[in-house]
Amino acid sequence: AITKYTEGLCELPQDALLRATLLSNRAAAELMLSNWGRALIDAADALEMRVLPAPQTLKACRRAASAALKLKKLSECRRFVESAAAVGGGADKEIRLVYDQLEAEEAKVEAARVEETQRKEEDAAMHAAFTRRGLTLGEFVDPAMRDQYLGEHSGGRLWYDSTCDELHWPLLLLYPEVAQSDFVQDVSENDLLIEHLLEMFGEDGEHSPPWDSERKYTATKLNAYVSFDDGGPEVWSSLRVDAPLGVQLVQKQQLGYRVEGIPIVQVVVRGSGYERKLFAGRERVLR
Repeated sequence: AITKYTEGLCELPQDALLRATLLSNRAAAELMLSNWGRALIDAADALEMRVLPAPQTLKACRRAASAALKLKKLSECRRFVESAAAVGGGADKEIRLVYDQLEAEEAKVEAARVEETQRKEEDAAMHAAFTRRGLTLGEFVDPAMRDQYLGEHSGGRLWYDSTCDELHWPLLLLYPEVAQSDFVQDVSENDLLIEHLLEMFGEDGEHSPPWDSERKYTATKLNAYVSFDDGGPEVWSSLRVDAPLGVQLVQKQQLGYRVEGIPIVQVVVRGSGYERKLFAGRERVLR
């Protein structure tokens, strides 16, 4: 059918109504083959000639609107739906179906626009909060860590609670002696590390994980550090577990520390042989 309509158009008929009819019919054939772009062009060209009688105009509008909807060209789809209504197609079942689908798509677009606007506003507020605190947020050392700790399926995110004027972030706790870690999805800048350590291990090791069969890791017997590289030996700086984390991270910046993606805290058993060995050589310095 498409070939026949094309052949007819190639003959350049002088009759405008015939040309418009051929274009509209070819648009219908293109729709059947899911050639949405070609169908839209043909139907729109047929309507542009303004020679089709009302019933055929309605058909061309319906074809143009259907193709435009498939192409997510919602403003064009609405224009053709309104044109169909203007020639008495308001009660046409197919036009009503397209109209209902159009409204649903427009609602999705509007919801996405509102969500994106809200996200941008929240991001701006969060970055302003970081700036007010003087806290610099750097990139992850390994780009893959961003998806692992802040990705869609990680459960973690950076966000700002404007009602409480409080920053939140995920926290990664590393236990280097045993090559283990804990990922806390949401931590407030005002949280105390001891609160999380108590939850992980308990005051006397009553929550000890399987890898701590000796119950060496008890919340009150652990030291916490941030570590960073300033071009020489690796720098470790101690954190108070009974003081808000956010303020301490700001203070550590004076030593050259930067939050790389999310806060990462090294946790070791206080006074252990492992802790003494950490700082015995030249590989690390304690500040």
